[in-house]
Amino acid sequence: MTTATPLVKTTCRHCHDDIKGNAISYNEEVFCCQGCKMVYQLIIENNLGDYYDIEDKPGISLRQQQTDDLAYLANKEIIAKLSREIAPNLHMVYFTIPQIHCSSCIWLLEKLYKINSGVYSSEVNFIKKEVEIRYNPSLIDLKGIVELLSKIGYKPKIEINKKKDNSYDQSLATKIGVAGFAFGNIMLFSFPEYLGLEQTSFKAWFSILNLILAIPVVFYSGIDYLKHGYQSLKFRTFDINIPLALGIVAMMVVSIYQIMSGTGSGYIDSLAGLVFFLLIGKWYQQRSFEYLSFERDYKSYFPISASIIQNSQIKNISIEHIKEGDELVIKSNQIVPVDGILLSDHTMLDYSFVNGEEQPQVVMKGENIFAGGKLKDKSIHIIAKNKVQNSYLVSLWNNAVFQKEEKHKTLTDRLSKYFTIAILVIAFGSLFYWLQYDVTKAINAFTAVLIVACPCAIALTTPFINGNLMRLLSRRGVFLRNSQVIDKAASINHIVFDKTGTITSQFDKDLYYHGKLLTKYQEQLIHALVFQSIHPLSSAIEHILRSDTILEVTDFKENEGLGIEGICKGHFVKIGSSRYLQQKLANDNETKVYISIDNEQLGYFLFKNKYREGFEHIINQMHDLKIETSLLSGDNDKEKETVGKLMGIESRLLFNQDPHQKMDYINGLKSTNKVAMVGDGLNDAGAIKSSDLGIVITDNTNNFTPSSDVIFDAKKFMHLSSFFKLCKASLYLIGGAYLIAFLYNFVGLSYAVQGQLSPVIAAILMPLSSLTIVIYAVFTSSMMFKKYMPIDDSNKL
Repeated sequence: MTTATPLVKTTCRHCHDDIKGNAISYNEEVFCCQGCKMVYQLIIENNLGDYYDIEDKPGISLRQQQTDDLAYLANKEIIAKLSREIAPNLHMVYFTIPQIHCSSCIWLLEKLYKINSGVYSSEVNFIKKEVEIRYNPSLIDLKGIVELLSKIGYKPKIEINKKKDNSYDQSLATKIGVAGFAFGNIMLFSFPEYLGLEQTSFKAWFSILNLILAIPVVFYSGIDYLKHGYQSLKFRTFDINIPLALGIVAMMVVSIYQIMSGTGSGYIDSLAGLVFFLLIGKWYQQRSFEYLSFERDYKSYFPISASIIQNSQIKNISIEHIKEGDELVIKSNQIVPVDGILLSDHTMLDYSFVNGEEQPQVVMKGENIFAGGKLKDKSIHIIAKNKVQNSYLVSLWNNAVFQKEEKHKTLTDRLSKYFTIAILVIAFGSLFYWLQYDVTKAINAFTAVLIVACPCAIALTTPFINGNLMRLLSRRGVFLRNSQVIDKAASINHIVFDKTGTITSQFDKDLYYHGKLLTKYQEQLIHALVFQSIHPLSSAIEHILRSDTILEVTDFKENEGLGIEGICKGHFVKIGSSRYLQQKLANDNETKVYISIDNEQLGYFLFKNKYREGFEHIINQMHDLKIETSLLSGDNDKEKETVGKLMGIESRLLFNQDPHQKMDYINGLKSTNKVAMVGDGLNDAGAIKSSDLGIVITDNTNNFTPSSDVIFDAKKFMHLSSFFKLCKASLYLIGGAYLIAFLYNFVGLSYAVQGQLSPVIAAILMPLSSLTIVIYAVFTSSMMFKKYMPIDDSNKL
């Protein structure tokens, strides 16, 4: 029961604001308004009470929240602009939510599926204050999503026809302009003091003008520092915002006192200069990160291709060249690279890469096919509806469904709290010491320590070194899920290789047929079946038997690690291993793919594998790096001796391994090792996902595997060991950057605590140290990259 109880003063159970006047009670708790009571009730009724345990003051007050007319969100054109259809009954929408401020916000927003079953998932980007929501439009529409967010206190900022959000850029530029204008004029008005003309009658007036000019500097240009410092104190995060906010407040308060009391001119020039240079540093840092983000989202593309029909012939093209209206052929187990319309009669698609649901979806002729779906049927034809959006493939790759369970925490994250506490101790220690002798020097020492000892340079180190390496690697055909992959690769001490299609080339094979002489018609039947599959052995046979006429296949079935079967022109065709076709040969010690038509055994294709160039050198390099190696293969052990010579006696070789055995082996190694799995992403996808670091080797085919961490162009396979060398070497670069940052802080603090460093100089040194780190990070990582991954004549881009 809800009642209104007169109270003198208490706090709201939800938002923790002070309650003025009548409080609303419910379930032995009190609230400032009906909105907060309603949200509390909703949270408790959905068993989400942990929301209030994560942070001391997690909730947001709903007293000032306005109720908007959301009828426009039912308009189909508006829905199409705001959301994206990514699978049957699955839409995705991004919202900016300014109210996000703590871990409780993230926790609650990522539990939306518990409040409404129409929401599949929601993922928060805390830095951008954005939430990505995937939902079923037949259970909850876009209007319902907005109402749900508003109901729990996180009303989204809705922008239609949004092309690029430049509001932050424009706001920052304006703040810099205001601070720069004020700083210049304050310096001009302070000239009498600089020239020692302290007895001029205009001194008091100039001081007051300076104080007036400082008001917009502090409360407009510098307001973000004050807000963030307050939030950091409120939620006890103890980050760098606290020293910066304290420095600004200290100089403003002391300046007001001295000017109003006539005891001095204050520190207005230092204050304006401090804010101006801080904003310049922020602008530079923002631009630098945007550059890396641009490289990541728009310039990189995965080394995968698509089969396109041109002039009645099938050709392979890079997916970036797909245009609207192109007719594409998608094979079994391929990822659909672009939204399209199904031309074939019907098919089955697995959208688990998109929505995490493993139940395949039936799609009929003329219906939509969505990028990211994996074909679980025979090959199909589709018409592309648009160009491939590389940024969408990147977002698919970054989908939380495929993230490793462990959270990577950087050294900066771990040290930030202790660094800030140490700086506060030094700053207040300097203040109290110099107050005994000189108030001016005490204020200078206090503010200079707070400003010069900024860990921004340290915070920039890892993102810029790893970000630059990630950008350079993409130009070599090595694509990383994110920059944290470099840290993970540096810790690897055991690498497990798949064989077929990984250390052996998919196309560079010697292939022989043994058995009954095949007729042209039988070759067409076999070609039609192997055409459906992207397995390396199937692709090799399809390449040899290539035909302009591709016969229709029905009842197609692919058994991982065993073989394929289907009906073609009324004939039952079966292709695969001896075990799959129930062949019982005593000495089956070679790679063979057996053929049967209508249960008649015709013969087999014999493969002479060619191992990728440089594989033996790669293994030797891995052992030099103290990295152990293993081999997992679904084939028999007929090439055990050959592989053993290449990999050395230190390596463990396991054959006849099915996908589940591969995954079990990886999980067993992980108990005592950091394990990388190198495969082709087909029969080893489970092992790749289970490993600490999953690497897919691709031969320009569309076997993109979202669960991998690295996609490695097969043409660059020889650089695999160099990749691990580079990742391990990056740790030394990071250590060097930390040393530079430490020297900056040490030298700056040694002058600051003595009161010999003005706050303005400290404010200049802070972005200068960041600039130094950025130059160091980009230069040294580029030089390191050229050392370990040079371009040679055999491997030009």
